[in-house]
Amino acid sequence: MGRQVVQRIRFIPGRFPRPARASTQDIEDSSEEEISLPEIEDEHLRSSFADLYRTQRRREHAMLKAGARRCPRCGVVFFGEGEICPGCQFDEIADKE
Repeated sequence: MGRQVVQRIRFIPGRFPRPARASTQDIEDSSEEEISLPEIEDEHLRSSFADLYRTQRRREHAMLKAGARRCPRCGVVFFGEGEICPGCQFDEIADKE
């Protein structure tokens, strides 16, 4: 079958460090935000969209605190290298072809 490549595997118990979490005060501030969606007539649907919006805002806030940045072209919050997000980078490449 060939030569043996892996000779020894070593496991070290422990955990990977996690970035600091947003304080509960920050989360409460963003969830207290009044969201008005008058164009949606159905109350249940309007409430669902408001909850979705609040969750997205909390996620963006946590990502920005953890070192992410907002794309100047489309506004998405992303981690990574470069000035623009991967989606916009792909669009630029596709536009050049």
